[in-house]
Amino acid sequence: MKRMIIYIIGTVVAVIVSIGIYGSSQPKHVSAQIFINAPTDKVWELWSKFDNVADFVPIVHDAHTVGEITEGLGQARRCNIEPGVYVEERITAWEPGKAYAMEVYQKQGVLIDQMQVDFQMKPSGDGTLALVHMSYKMQGLADFLPIYDMMKTQAIDHLVGIKHLSETGEKITTDLLETLKKKYFSDYKLLP
Repeated sequence: MKRMIIYIIGTVVAVIVSIGIYGSSQPKHVSAQIFINAPTDKVWELWSKFDNVADFVPIVHDAHTVGEITEGLGQARRCNIEPGVYVEERITAWEPGKAYAMEVYQKQGVLIDQMQVDFQMKPSGDGTLALVHMSYKMQGLADFLPIYDMMKTQAIDHLVGIKHLSETGEKITTDLLETLKKKYFSDYKLLP
C-alpha cells in the first residue's frame, strides 16, 4: 500500500511538472475588437499618446514616459498599478494612424512573465474599428490560475475605455467602467 501511494504521488508530481514545463513554454492569446463612434485620427491621437493610459484603463493608477524617446518606436512608459506593483512597456512596432505594438520589458508584483500587445485601428463607416491582441506567458505555476479570464477582462476594459474617451473626452474610473461595459456590451466582442 505504501508503494502504491508513493507511486501515485510520484506520478501526480511528474504530470504537474510536465504540464508546468509545457504550459509555461506556450504563449496564450486574447483578441477583442470594438466599434468606436469617432474618426480614426481622433482614436489614434488618444491611443498613441503612450503616457495617458490611466485616462482609459482604470487599473493603471498613473503612467509616465521612461527614457528620452517621447513618441513612436522605442518609447517606453511605466504604469503604476498600486504601490510596489508596476509594469514598464516599450513600443516595438509603429504604423502612424494605424497600429502599434508594445512589450512588457520590466515588471514588479505581477505574475506576467512575457507580454506583447498589438493595437490596430481602421476606418469603419463613420467610425473606427479598434482591435487589441494580447500574447502572454505567466510565471511558473501561475499558468494554472484562471488568468485567461482576467486577460479577457483587461482587453475588453481597455477597448471600452478608449471607446468612451474617444467619443466623450471623459476619463474612465473603475465605477464608470463597470457601467460602460454593460452599456457597450453589443459594441465589443472577443475574437477567436
